[in-house]
Amino acid sequence: RGDVTVDADWTAGVPTRIRLAAGRTGPLTVASDMFAGPYEIVDEGTGRQVHQHRTGERITIDAEQGHHYVVRSLA
Repeated sequence: RGDVTVDADWTAGVPTRIRLAAGRTGPLTVASDMFAGPYEIVDEGTGRQVHQHRTGERITIDAEQGHHYVVRSLA
């Protein structure tokens, strides 16, 4: 939902890496069990950490059209 392409790597039924390709600029919300533990979100193009708002197992970032964001589990 919301003009985003999602790619994920999985281990034992839990994602270890999620790549988000934003199709439009604006808030992008994603839910995953991964967000219950330590993780990081990086803009793949700039290598910079991305500010996010987390509510339980949902995160929201301010996405920019054409950017790719990688969420990695740090567990």
